[in-house]
Amino acid sequence: MNRRLLIGLALVLLGGLVVAVLAATPSVSTPVVTAVDPADFVNGRFRKGARIRVETAITDS
Repeated sequence: MNRRLLIGLALVLLGGLVVAVLAATPSVSTPVVTAVDPADFVNGRFRKGARIRVETAITDS
């Protein structure tokens, strides 16, 4: 009986550790692609050869 209790307690502590690590891990937002020159983005499309900028943000939970 003591062995089962010890294994159960170890599993609960391990699960809590996993949840704590996942909660503390920062996440990266979806990349946002914009044209450097707004004239290169016409009718919902980028013109051929357009220079673009990709921005992402790291969010802390």
